[in-house]
Amino acid sequence: MNARAYAKINWFLQVTGSRPDGYHELIMLMQRINLYDDLHFEKTDDGQITLIDDAANPVPIPPEQNLIVRVARAFQEQAHCHEGVRIKCYKRIPAGAGLGGGSADAAATLLALNRLWGLTYPRAALQALALPFGADIPYCLEEGPAIVRGIGENLTPVDLGVTPWLVLLKPQQSLSTKDVFSKYHQAPPHQEMDMLHTLDAIRKKIYINLKDVCGNDLQPAAVSLLPQINEALEYLRHCGALYVQMSGSGSAVFGVFDNQQAARQAWCRLRQSYSTCFLTHGIERAISVPSGQLGV
Repeated sequence: MNARAYAKINWFLQVTGSRPDGYHELIMLMQRINLYDDLHFEKTDDGQITLIDDAANPVPIPPEQNLIVRVARAFQEQAHCHEGVRIKCYKRIPAGAGLGGGSADAAATLLALNRLWGLTYPRAALQALALPFGADIPYCLEEGPAIVRGIGENLTPVDLGVTPWLVLLKPQQSLSTKDVFSKYHQAPPHQEMDMLHTLDAIRKKIYINLKDVCGNDLQPAAVSLLPQINEALEYLRHCGALYVQMSGSGSAVFGVFDNQQAARQAWCRLRQSYSTCFLTHGIERAISVPSGQLGV
């Protein structure tokens, strides 16, 4: 069985509080984009969970620590399943970018194993199982855009009605989410943000208006730790992006363009300076495994 694990961007990320357990309460607007990892699953009868690297683009984390293996084992244990699986992952989504690559791989794994092992877990049950392994995984189990609240457990699907053209840039260096949140607490931003007006601007494709109503609370902290993020944002603006922002806790940034031609022209220029540079677009419905085979 083959599956795609789609990356995501954060159109909107607002920190609304912190909890005694160390997690942060957030409000986010997330959308999947047409950048994905390919995964292949082969059922085995030995009960083993085996992750095989793509030699050209190896998974950057040892198999025992990788989210793919960890969520597969947790699912296997909860379902009392005695079957195993061999998983091969072909990576395209850069690690440490704020694009949810590891979470997307984990989500695609749960959806595929639900079918491969003949299980019928509903999506909500998979999301509950996945949450302890990463706050982005429940969203990555959704197919479309959503407003995400809390620590990732409260999801409200929304219809954006647009598939905007984007150019993604990632500085060579990555950032630790923990370090970014620590820096955030030293000087929280005071930016005015409005989710309803953000939704309205995106739906009407008035992307230039996003600068007044949208944002990412973690961006100033990330820029202070890695000034190259701000350089990437400026490059995107210089190349004609109507709106620019960091995704998640960084270090990847995205620029929104009026159309495919404008985005392609910017991509052709920017890829000369950035080794990690993608021309992509938002998607309204991301199917991780073939429709009708989700068991959900």
